[in-house]
Amino acid sequence: MKLIYTTAPDVFEVIADTALVTAGKPTFVPDVPGCASWVERICMAVRISRLGKTIAARFAYRYIGGLTLASRIYPVNGEGEIIMGRASVIDYGVTLGNWIAPAGSDIVVKANGLLTKVEKPLELIAGTIASLTETLTVKTGDILLLPLDIPLRPISVGDRSEASFGDAQVLKVRFK
Repeated sequence: MKLIYTTAPDVFEVIADTALVTAGKPTFVPDVPGCASWVERICMAVRISRLGKTIAARFAYRYIGGLTLASRIYPVNGEGEIIMGRASVIDYGVTLGNWIAPAGSDIVVKANGLLTKVEKPLELIAGTIASLTETLTVKTGDILLLPLDIPLRPISVGDRSEASFGDAQVLKVRFK
């Protein structure tokens, strides 16, 4: 299984599979050299349901096995910049929510009191899968993380985070 993070249609980062937090467990904020604080980003997570390479966008819908929300933590240095080299290799730095079936309509995401609307999510995901599979084979069980237009949130030990698709809460995270 691969965790794949994208910040733009053609920019991808493969995250270590040890980044996944076991269901129901808290996210432990590690001591990282040079880290002054931590921030959280809420992402939409897509579970890939089939093996595929060079997938056209019109067929990419067939590869979407489920959707959820995910919390990803990043270390921040003293100047307030994310330490990206460390972000990809942090054990237990990504928490996934409960999976739901993909929906064709717009999705309203509520995360920590902030609302954002994801318009035409399946088209966004299909385009991302098409772009990704130009250079990478996706396999059953791979997880694609797409950042949402929700500001990064500072976190510390003892904080909690929640996110939902509309009224359906799918993600709860405790930071220890």
